[in-house]
Amino acid sequence: MRPRIHATIAALIALLIASGCTLTNDPTADNGVSAEVAAMTYELPSFEGKTLDDEPIDSDDMLGKPMVINFWATWCPPCRTETPDFVKAYETYGDRVQFVGINFRDSKAPARQFAKDQGMKYPSVYDQPGRHGYSFRVNALPATFFVNAEGMVVSS
Repeated sequence: MRPRIHATIAALIALLIASGCTLTNDPTADNGVSAEVAAMTYELPSFEGKTLDDEPIDSDDMLGKPMVINFWATWCPPCRTETPDFVKAYETYGDRVQFVGINFRDSKAPARQFAKDQGMKYPSVYDQPGRHGYSFRVNALPATFFVNAEGMVVSS
């Protein structure tokens, strides 16, 4: 199943790079996107906080480049399974797409160790209370959101 997950992630990232930057919510915009598809997009819920490494992070500072946002936790078996695929995707596309993990309702020490063991070089926001997950309406893990450069969520 892992090759299928990796292929899906790669395909969505390629689509994000190729067309996500022009996708808008304006159904009259001449961007090659149907009104039905444009209506399914929505503005990125803002998030800010500290990473697992205690660095400040703010989603508003990341606009202007497509983003992949992945909610994960060490206690989530599917999250553990897909993490190597995100690490590999980051190594492949990280120069063109921003990757952000959001560690959801987890303990900091195990999350930090897991990220280190997996070789996660992209930032992961520490969200123990789950407030970012709630603003994205995450109801199960893992959850991944693809955001265009204008800050519109184009796929989840």
